[in-house]
Amino acid sequence: MFTPIISGLSFYDIAVYFVLFAILGYILEVIYAAVVLGKFVNRRFLGGPWCPIYGFGVLVVAMILKPISGSLLVTFIGSFIVTTLIEYLAGFILERIFNQKWWDYSDIPFNLNGYVCLKFSLIWAVGCTFVVKLVFPLIDWLTAIIPHIIGEIFCFTVIALMIADCVATLFAIAGMRKKLRLLNIIADRLRENTDDMGSFISKETLAVKERYDDLSKSFVSKWQQRRIFAAFPNLDKQRAELNIDHLREQLKEFVDKNEKRAAERQQKTIAKYETKIPEGAEVPFAHSLCFTKLFWLFMIGNVVGTTLETLWALLTLHKFEMRVGLVWGPFIPVYGFGAVVMTLLLYKSYKRRDLFIFTAAAIIGGAFEYLCSLFQELAFGTVSWEYSETTANFGGRTNLMYMFIWGILGLLWVKEFFPFISKQIEKIPKRLGTFLTIVMCVFITVDMAVSGAAVVRRGERMEGIPADSSFELWLDKNYDDEKLDFLFPNMIYVE
Repeated sequence: MFTPIISGLSFYDIAVYFVLFAILGYILEVIYAAVVLGKFVNRRFLGGPWCPIYGFGVLVVAMILKPISGSLLVTFIGSFIVTTLIEYLAGFILERIFNQKWWDYSDIPFNLNGYVCLKFSLIWAVGCTFVVKLVFPLIDWLTAIIPHIIGEIFCFTVIALMIADCVATLFAIAGMRKKLRLLNIIADRLRENTDDMGSFISKETLAVKERYDDLSKSFVSKWQQRRIFAAFPNLDKQRAELNIDHLREQLKEFVDKNEKRAAERQQKTIAKYETKIPEGAEVPFAHSLCFTKLFWLFMIGNVVGTTLETLWALLTLHKFEMRVGLVWGPFIPVYGFGAVVMTLLLYKSYKRRDLFIFTAAAIIGGAFEYLCSLFQELAFGTVSWEYSETTANFGGRTNLMYMFIWGILGLLWVKEFFPFISKQIEKIPKRLGTFLTIVMCVFITVDMAVSGAAVVRRGERMEGIPADSSFELWLDKNYDDEKLDFLFPNMIYVE
């Protein structure tokens, strides 16, 4: 009845998952607060009994992991990767928007910049695996036995109320309640009913807590960091809903604190870039932005690109697919050159605002991807990616979605990854580093030359041109069509 549009999910499936998990997320929030705080706290930004962030999060999980849920091990590994990436990106973006970390794992072992840590990544992976293997099938069973017309009315009514609730809440914060009386009435009714619902859930939870009080000790008290009002420790939420002026004052304090934190974070970033060598100390290997530093950034970008492309194929195509750009080794030069270009063009922008870096990286990344595709077609008669059927594409060589991804990667690169990687490169002993640089520079040059020759030679075979040298015979023997199809499955020859 419903045509799948994304990873086998129809619009109806997407609406059901979003609504149910948004409501379930609210219920879990109230239960958690009741167990930890011992009282009812309506932990929400909107007025209704829903937390849309849970709905969006589960949708991402469903789209990526549901198609590969056959194997428990694959589901767990996929859950670990997906939830870790979501939490890292969410933490990074929220800190850039609000100038504070909404959660911080810096004191927990095996953390990455305080955004993610091994402990919680494993917890999210277990929970996500449970949802994929047990909860999703249960929801699918329920949606199969409930008439679709009832499900549609329920889901889209809730979504409409969410939209009205969101608009009313945002305008209330902006001091425009009088201009939206109808939405205000809806939002107020939602708050009253939600408070009754939350109080009931809270009372029942507290009754259970009294009998099993020792269980509450195992809960982690960081949950409050994940809500916007965690920044307002003295704010009475019930009164704030009736006193918008008071909320504005709290928001002003919040903004002031954010500006202070932003300045502190900026100083930390500057310190990463402007570390000076003590007088009399030896200059480390690949110091500053020299050829050697750029070469190793290129090599690291090659390997990271291969890893990301392979994982992307696993998560989207649900199968292992070789994703390399050269015939020898796990290298994709587009990512390596991309790292070099981003570094050269954005290296001195580390003091600029995040929005500037994001925008510049998106434009640079899009232009770079376009030019790489054009060069590959002109030089070798092939293309390795083609976006003609995607929305807002530019000649089929790039599109707005990938430009957005380039923007995020560029911001992460300038603010987080480049300073860290640069320091690690400089820790390599000079003699060893110089030797490895020479060896790898020769190797990657030969690798690119042989790879290009193999691709060109295949084009000649397609045109029926016989080999006329021992090197071409060697290419025909070692890199025939079957081997190149395995190495470069997405490469297309342009007529």
